[in-house]
Amino acid sequence: MRGFLLFGIILLTALPLAGGAIGSPLATVAMIAEPLGIRSLMGSGTDPHLYKLTRSDAARLLKASRLLHNGLGLEGRMLDAFERLGKAGRPVMAVAEAIPATDRIAAAPDYPDAHDPHIWMDPVLWERALNAAARFIGREAAVDFSDLDAYARRTLATIPESARILVTA
Repeated sequence: MRGFLLFGIILLTALPLAGGAIGSPLATVAMIAEPLGIRSLMGSGTDPHLYKLTRSDAARLLKASRLLHNGLGLEGRMLDAFERLGKAGRPVMAVAEAIPATDRIAAAPDYPDAHDPHIWMDPVLWERALNAAARFIGREAAVDFSDLDAYARRTLATIPESARILVTA
């Protein structure tokens, strides 16, 4: 709680001062940043579900020309900061939320209105989301995962269902 309060004070105090010091686009996670060729707030191996913003993170957010975060609750401890940035007029995009709700991955049968934020696990959905993100930062849509999707489907078909194990980052 104290961390959120501190960040809120820093953000509300510094936001008016940061107006002229806008830099490059910034993504929260490498899954968004790397395909788009931009910097990420979190390094590889960092759990975005548990990540807490630091003062230097706040400064980076304030300097970013545009902020791209995954959305759908992935960066749960930072959502208030993203909302404040958006309300202050900064361009903020929840990349996974570019996918219509009807096309998103269901989180669990017990939560019919919730969606799995890990959409990079589906190359077709991730391609759509990243291309929307590319347009958001002023670039041409450039991601094409159709070959990857076809390869994954062919490979998966050779593995019996009973032997399939999913390993994630």
